[in-house]
Amino acid sequence: MSTSRRKFMQSTAAWAGITRSLSGAGPQMPMRQLGKTGERVSILAFGGGQRFYQTRNEEDAVRFIVQAADAGITYFDTADSYNHGRSEQLFGRAFRARGGMQGLFVATKISTRDGAAVPGIVEQSLKNLKMDRVDLIHIHSLENEDDLARIEAKGGVLEALLKARDQKLTRFIGITSHDSPAAMKLALERHEFDCCQMALNAAMADMIGTIRPVTAGERSFESLALPVAQGKKHGRHRHEGFRPRRARRPARSQRTQPDLLCAHAAGHNGRRRPPHRRASGAERPSREGLPASSQDGNGTTCACPFHPQ
Repeated sequence: MSTSRRKFMQSTAAWAGITRSLSGAGPQMPMRQLGKTGERVSILAFGGGQRFYQTRNEEDAVRFIVQAADAGITYFDTADSYNHGRSEQLFGRAFRARGGMQGLFVATKISTRDGAAVPGIVEQSLKNLKMDRVDLIHIHSLENEDDLARIEAKGGVLEALLKARDQKLTRFIGITSHDSPAAMKLALERHEFDCCQMALNAAMADMIGTIRPVTAGERSFESLALPVAQGKKHGRHRHEGFRPRRARRPARSQRTQPDLLCAHAAGHNGRRRPPHRRASGAERPSREGLPASSQDGNGTTCACPFHPQ
């Protein structure tokens, strides 16, 4: 019997899955090496974007993070621009409530292209996260080739982050893009990033310069940027985000069946694949947002039984 994505994501089976994981009775979260970092992280990541930082109750936000860590998620993703640092602050409070960072890998992102602004922004991010050094800082949201030129210019953000890494403020440097596969391809070819993050979303296909679904093809992240990431072993993790509540829903033909989305989020490389997606044995976590407290077990339910082939 078919079911809607909303009903699926709110199913009580999700709670059963996370309960088994927390108790140690169920399968454990699979781990994979993240790009060139040498670190092994969970194939499912905790995303600190809009659906997380809009959590009204701070106690709930802290609980979400602690419970995700207890369920086996080790990769935690946030950004300096997520609600002006509130996401980072919630992460920091949760890490303190948990008793520390043991076993976790924390990534944040930086949006500025001004190298002179980087030291102050990194300092504030570390203060928000309650850390002396973060595991990974991504250059956030590469937009086009002109933007790449600003990033790599003398005195730009890339140069400043390399200095921050030398100063042991971050261990690794990466880059992200939501909608510019061609620019991401160039960035990966020109620079030795430790890993990268690009928008590979079955419901949104290419996302080339738009958030509206388009037909996947030769201009897609899969066709342009992904092969470069694979060849240079950058590791790439995809954004499996949740739509804001008020966003227009895609047409029915553009929606992803819940069981396929679930399998894809776990990196499934078997026979059942979502439309317009190449499922490969890639080294990347899928980053999940968190729209409601009733849904914080869904990703782990999908990911824990998964075994790479």
